Amino acid sequence: MIPKWWEQIDDDCPVAKTPVNVFKMNAQFYATMQFTDWLSLLVEMEELKESHRGLEEEVEDLTNKLSK
Repeated sequence: MIPKWWEQIDDDCPVAKTPVNVFKMNAQFYATMQFTDWLSLLVEMEELKESHRGLEEEVEDLTNKLSK
């Protein structure tokens, strides 16, 4: 059974956004989200890292060409 508070978070979340519950407990902040959303974010982060690495390599190549 899904808790009522999660249903409210999910219902209040705009379309195409990821619902996240952020709360403070024992002077620490925590966040909860659905596992599939978390996995999707991990995949997206890895794709962005790979893209960033490719751009860094392009910049390095162009810098090397300009310094010759």
